[in-house]
Amino acid sequence: MRRPFFRLADLIPAGVAAAAALLLLLLPGGEGQAAEVRLAGEVVAVLPLSQDTTYVCHGVTVVVQDGAAYIRDADCPDKLCVKAGRLTKAGDTAICLPNRVTVTVTGATGADGVTY
Repeated sequence: MRRPFFRLADLIPAGVAAAAALLLLLLPGGEGQAAEVRLAGEVVAVLPLSQDTTYVCHGVTVVVQDGAAYIRDADCPDKLCVKAGRLTKAGDTAICLPNRVTVTVTGATGADGVTY
């Protein structure tokens, strides 16, 4: 008698792993403390989220307002970095690839899909 390709007992570990991965993706990140602006991988500014400010870096305008950071304007052609929206949680990131500028919110991170 041939053994079936898989049994119900084979699906249990896969289901547990899938549920754990989904849970980690849905958990929110921790509270953001500052927006770290990088140009070509080097930190050029650290902007606290508690203080409203505007910073221009290599054609990219980064705004910190009401506890969130966002890219208001960029001189790149596609403006995907502007469409990233408001960054509030630790680990949130907006990247302007043509200008080599990255804005990342730093702070205490919770368990999230990016970390794991």
